[in-house]
Amino acid sequence: MKKNPVLLRIDPSLQQAEVLDYVLQNDSLPKVSPEPRVSVSQARAGKTQAEIVSNRTTTRILYISQDTSLLNQTTESLDRYLNVADVFDEVHIIVLKPGIRTKNPVLRVAENVWVYVAAAPVAWRVPFVALRIIEEHLVFAGGFRADLIVARDGYESALTAYLAGRRYNRPRQLHLLEEIIPAVSNHSSLWRHLSVWLVSTFASIRTTTQQRTDELKVQYQHTLDIEPLPQFRNFTGLTKADPDINLKNIYRQFSFMIIYVGKLTFGHQAFQAIDAARVLLRNPRVGLLIIGEGRGRAECIKRAELLGIAHQVIFEKNVSGVKAYIAAADVVVVPDVDLTSDDVVMQAAALGTPLVVARTVIRTDIFTNGESALFFERGDITTATAQLQRVLNDNSLRRSLKTASLALAGEQLQDDPVSYQGLYRDSIEQALCA
Repeated sequence: MKKNPVLLRIDPSLQQAEVLDYVLQNDSLPKVSPEPRVSVSQARAGKTQAEIVSNRTTTRILYISQDTSLLNQTTESLDRYLNVADVFDEVHIIVLKPGIRTKNPVLRVAENVWVYVAAAPVAWRVPFVALRIIEEHLVFAGGFRADLIVARDGYESALTAYLAGRRYNRPRQLHLLEEIIPAVSNHSSLWRHLSVWLVSTFASIRTTTQQRTDELKVQYQHTLDIEPLPQFRNFTGLTKADPDINLKNIYRQFSFMIIYVGKLTFGHQAFQAIDAARVLLRNPRVGLLIIGEGRGRAECIKRAELLGIAHQVIFEKNVSGVKAYIAAADVVVVPDVDLTSDDVVMQAAALGTPLVVARTVIRTDIFTNGESALFFERGDITTATAQLQRVLNDNSLRRSLKTASLALAGEQLQDDPVSYQGLYRDSIEQALCA
């Protein structure tokens, strides 16, 4: 007689310290694997073959994420350049966020895309709110709606996916996207220890770079399905710059132009760009152009005034054709490490503009320090200044950086969205057979 699967239910009143103990004690629950199908001819032939049957055209997927930008109703993309509505039959996205619970937690942002908001006053309660939303909105008479559960980070999202996967007997995949998950400092040591254990419970893991993939394969040797997600970067779109401009004609007082592009908010690093360039700006022929707007603009202007370089720091907020400005610059400095700044980095590479950038896993996977870009550790202003001085003083270095970045862009960037969508879908659906 076939036993019914054991359901994993957690009392939301549990304290944070009890969550880890409870989960660990219940890890002995049975794990249900997909049933293999073997044809009669294969069985008669004596072959030990098994085939997992998956109808990819009707795959329904549940994403669990802490990226609150997904609450924008115009957003249908979890990974850049990808509209998930075109890839899967149904897409359900649960966004986890500490805060006041919303009265209407369901948003339908496309014909086949739904976004659910799971909010609670404290972070450790959010996963249990998410489980209740899943029970209320994704469980029908025919059972659990989604075929696959994908956690977008190794903290609360991973815990929610783990609990939901155990409860509804669904395969799970974990995405470790280092540059968009909350900072480790935002989590207690308990969450960090729980995260290490949670990663080991996923049979399928996806990362953003080959370097991170190799590291995880060493750390979690029992997990066989660890691969980087396919990356799409629109080479054709990036290289189609706006009409050529000459910054030397616009800003005639400068013969060497440094550019920073980004939002002028307190979460971005325009301050670091100003600090890194201030030594070079002692030369009156060197200028720093900051393109962007935000609430931190006034503070940035005040910063330049305090450093005595206000006349050489130009702020522009309503620039049409940012790519043309990047193409005309002598060097682009990128102290930010978020996904938006990665777009600036790839634009500069595709346009052949020398780069001085903060080191990230993604960037070191693409660029070689000293050959196609110049790196500095995030927050290391001294090294950033030294790298800018190298570009300023060495014409041959500027030429070699331009040549190398153009060649690299041609190899790294793709312009076939259809192929990318297929690769992405296959990579996600591999979790069904992991």
